[in-house]
Amino acid sequence: MPDWPRIVGLYDDLLRFTASPVVRLNRAVAVAMADGPASGLALIDELTKSGELADYHLLPATRAWTKSSSEDFSRRCRMPRCPVRRWATNR
Repeated sequence: MPDWPRIVGLYDDLLRFTASPVVRLNRAVAVAMADGPASGLALIDELTKSGELADYHLLPATRAWTKSSSEDFSRRCRMPRCPVRRWATNR
């Protein structure tokens, strides 16, 4: 099992050398894994608002993946009328 808090620390070290928004996005994923989806989503939302990754195709995918990891989202999508569930089952 990965040591997510350590991975967050390694991203912190990397950010001292490069302030890349992609590194910050990857760190947000590590934070989500270490501290829960809400913590990671807060960091992803900051990046979204900054506009630094406006053209980066993985930003919305990363946000969607992180949001889908939250218990509330997962619980709602078990409901029969969930649009995501309909989309997934109609593919």
